[in-house]
Amino acid sequence: MYRNRAKEINEILKSGFNWEKLLEETKKHSVLPILQSFLFNDINSVGPNRLKGIKKRREFFLNRNRDLLNETSRVQARFAEENILIVPYKGACLTAQFYKNLSQRIASDLDFAIDLKHYAAVKRIMPQLNYEESKGSWNEDDAKKNRNFYLDYPWNLYHDGKLKYNTEFHWQPSHEVLHTPLAFKQLFHKLQDFNWQGNQIRMFPKIEHALVSMVHHGHVDCWDKLKHFVDLAMIHSKMNAKEKIVLASLAEQNGIGKSYKRGLQIMRFFLSNKAEAIDNKTLNFSKEILKGTLIGNWSESPKKIKYYLQNQDNFKAKVSSFSRIVKFKLRF
Repeated sequence: MYRNRAKEINEILKSGFNWEKLLEETKKHSVLPILQSFLFNDINSVGPNRLKGIKKRREFFLNRNRDLLNETSRVQARFAEENILIVPYKGACLTAQFYKNLSQRIASDLDFAIDLKHYAAVKRIMPQLNYEESKGSWNEDDAKKNRNFYLDYPWNLYHDGKLKYNTEFHWQPSHEVLHTPLAFKQLFHKLQDFNWQGNQIRMFPKIEHALVSMVHHGHVDCWDKLKHFVDLAMIHSKMNAKEKIVLASLAEQNGIGKSYKRGLQIMRFFLSNKAEAIDNKTLNFSKEILKGTLIGNWSESPKKIKYYLQNQDNFKAKVSSFSRIVKFKLRF
């Protein structure tokens, strides 16, 4: 699609284009790496100074993802020593599995899927890897009294006083506070080994990895950034027709059928160079995404609740979702 429109974009860039505004928006929506890949390869009017800066940043993105994959391997291997399965998803692993190269997407965190019963082991093992607990601790007495049960279990690794890695453990791809009937342990029988520079990383196959990523993008983040739609487009580019049907079916089975379909509709609306049919509710949702008003935590962007509820598959799911959110806010 981008290459088909490169001539058109070259014309736009020739006169009075606001590069600073473009940079600001791409950073906000976390799409700077893929944009720079496009500019570097297909756009004529970038100029030598900008190309030099782009090359430097692309090297940074590439090295950061390499570091994240190496850290993923290190942490996973330590847990494997105690026969505890943790499976990375999203982040650098998604980049390695679905993008053309590691410089096209930037990740900040490491996310691991784990069985809830092993949260106590996380508390014991992560300090051995020089990590520190972040946002609460795990109390084994009553899981439901822990913030980490409802959201995630985050840990930080510092180097020279600066945060190097934020590593989060999740027992489900959504949060317990958000209604999605899927726990990671249901998918642990479907794994594959991914070879990375001599290291093996156990990962979800592409259909399951796509499913859990879409649960996160659609439910947890409420499709709040353009990055999510680039991910969706990249995922679809690596799937055949049958795999796309299976993914859609799994989305329906796991409570994100409507959210996934809406994500696809918005992706096509954003990426197409022709008029795409889109209903008014989805159009309003798309406008909020483009404005960046949904970016951030739920507490910082309460408007997310409106669209989150709107994306639920049925009335029962909406009631359950709203009830969970209210109970969580009252408890924590």
